[in-house]
Amino acid sequence: MIIYFANIGVLKDFWYWTVVFNLTTFAHFGRGQGPTFAHFTRVVFVFGSAFLLLVFNKLKVTEVQLLLIFLLGSLLGLSTRFDFMHFQPALPFAVLATVYALERFSKLYSSRGPNDQQMWSGRLVMIGTLGYFLISFWWLVIFYKGHLGDRIISFDFNTKSMAAKIKSLTYPGEKIFVFGAAPHLYQMSGTLPAGDVFVFQFPWFLQVAEGRILEGIIKDKPQLVVLDRSVEIENQKITEFGKNINEYIGQNYEKIDSVGTTEILHRITQ
Repeated sequence: MIIYFANIGVLKDFWYWTVVFNLTTFAHFGRGQGPTFAHFTRVVFVFGSAFLLLVFNKLKVTEVQLLLIFLLGSLLGLSTRFDFMHFQPALPFAVLATVYALERFSKLYSSRGPNDQQMWSGRLVMIGTLGYFLISFWWLVIFYKGHLGDRIISFDFNTKSMAAKIKSLTYPGEKIFVFGAAPHLYQMSGTLPAGDVFVFQFPWFLQVAEGRILEGIIKDKPQLVVLDRSVEIENQKITEFGKNINEYIGQNYEKIDSVGTTEILHRITQ
């Protein structure tokens, strides 16, 4: 991998964004505002239950040790941001841990004699398991209420319409600039980013890369800019944390079309 990156000339960028940026700018500005109550309760329920169920099993069992290693190891990403996206690597291990532990509990209590203490323990396990599934079912109902339908997140009607408009105004491989709108419009329209520079347009990225991106726009002078000034990231408007780019676009481009809040601008002939 290192040889390949060096061969295509991006080794310096790879080192900066992977190591230096993550330990400096992102560590300081990109950590987010902490979990909401809804996020926190779901996380504690899913991952806390998995962890406790494993701990209550015998820690000397090899499967329990392996699951704990992978469960805790995959949660290290939370040192950056506490959100569902950063919990995803750990989710498969939380599911495995929960199912494995419940199976062990069921076998354990079904194989023992029916004395009073064991009967009460077995009942508590059954009540806990029933409660777990009832809460899970309730949250699944809430989830599907918001996701069932013909709308596909990031590939909705407006995004597809905008991609079609861009495609009709450009040729394959042409360089344009997308500011604030969906970044995959490049791929959907068969175009490339001006200056051959692409970063996700979050405040902590543009704080470092805005100057380089602007240099690329000035150098390539793309005929088309796709702009959505309404975008906000963690209560910051993109027109504020990307102020220099926004000003350059305002001075050199004019609106020719729009879809929803997203505009298509064409370079002003000078």
